[in-house]
Amino acid sequence: MSHATTTGDLLALAGAVRALRRPASRSREREQVPRWARRLLTDDLVLVVDVETTGLENAYAVQIAAVDRRGALVFNEYVQPNAVIEPAALGARQARGVPRSR
Repeated sequence: MSHATTTGDLLALAGAVRALRRPASRSREREQVPRWARRLLTDDLVLVVDVETTGLENAYAVQIAAVDRRGALVFNEYVQPNAVIEPAALGARQARGVPRSR
């Protein structure tokens, strides 16, 4: 499955990321981000990839997963299933509802 990305798509993405980094006083740009995301999610070829790591510093991947735009699991693989996870990373996983067990 391949999808050609246009320069316009890349510029829109860059603009959306910049908008998220700006202060809340830039409300017009912040309002554009959800519209951009909704438009992006109408593309049947979109895959969302999540990489879980051992922590925030000197980290490496422990799990890689991908879902399609409808939320169907396309890929889910533990790369290092017995890796030691930093406490800070465990806290972030639990905050998002990811269980400790692998």
